[in-house]
Amino acid sequence: MIELINVSKTYFSRKRAIQALDQINLTIQANEIFGIIGQSGAGKSTLLRCMNLLDRPTNGQVIVNDQDLTQLSPLQLRQARHRIGMIFQHFNLLHSQTVYQNVALPLKLLGQDKTTIARKVQAMLEVVGLADYQHRYPAQLSGGQKQRIAIARTLAGDPSVLLCDEATSALDPRTTLDILELLRRINQQLQLTIVLITHEMDVMKTICDRVAILDQGHIIEQADVVTLFSQPQTELGQLLTHACLQHELPVSLSQRIKPTPQSSTAYPLLQLYFVGESATKPIMAQLIQQTKLPINIVQANMEYIKQQPIGVMTIEVRAQPVELENIIRYFNEQGLTVELIGYVH
Repeated sequence: MIELINVSKTYFSRKRAIQALDQINLTIQANEIFGIIGQSGAGKSTLLRCMNLLDRPTNGQVIVNDQDLTQLSPLQLRQARHRIGMIFQHFNLLHSQTVYQNVALPLKLLGQDKTTIARKVQAMLEVVGLADYQHRYPAQLSGGQKQRIAIARTLAGDPSVLLCDEATSALDPRTTLDILELLRRINQQLQLTIVLITHEMDVMKTICDRVAILDQGHIIEQADVVTLFSQPQTELGQLLTHACLQHELPVSLSQRIKPTPQSSTAYPLLQLYFVGESATKPIMAQLIQQTKLPINIVQANMEYIKQQPIGVMTIEVRAQPVELENIIRYFNEQGLTVELIGYVH
């Protein structure tokens, strides 16, 4: 388990102090895959590096594997870090060393014997699917293969926690999915706790159990991934999830939306959020049949996240205020979340 208690980080320069993290409280359960997302400059990398004290917090406690890292001596901290692996965006392989030598490096630094090193290197290369590549050099590998070798090198030290700093940002979409599937398999097979930071919601929805949104050094929202996508609570959460679900309204339509009806020909625009069973019911067909009202589906999308169907739909309803209240009540009774986003002229 990882627990951050009132963690703050301030960088000082000659002219001013920069508050990178402000009173972060976060608990990450053992063996889960936890995602931290935010825009550039939100403090994601600083937060991750505080988890193994590569960046020491200005204030607060960092508890990993039941140890408060901020209270350890330098020797104790080095020993604790052996159980906290880290992989990076740019792999950080030694180009003059073979794949075998790169994976063996941390084991040599730990003073392990050649037989143990050979056994662990072979085992980790098999885990990442590159057992036949041990005599190659990094220049002979693709980006995805380099990241697999970086993961194997980290796993060779038998960590219980794996910190991933934008681990897929340098990879193409297909290779990103392959690496995420590898991380999911590692999490299940080795019972690792994985903390992953990214600016890509597609990564979050593909692999994470829970997600925290970081904004200007503050955690503004956290939830399990299904709840986050189906019921985002903050403006940034809505922006990130809607973009990921490809539910941005066309500019030609959004420019016509007003907060209140400006004429008798203005009709309400509703945004509906489906999750679970409600996403598979013929709710719209039943509503049209019951009300006989013209309902225009402007835009819709549905995806499966953690095997749960999640959908977003925008509809234009040609209804009077009383009829609109009944329609919203109907949707709520069917388990949908409804948002009146304005009126179309």
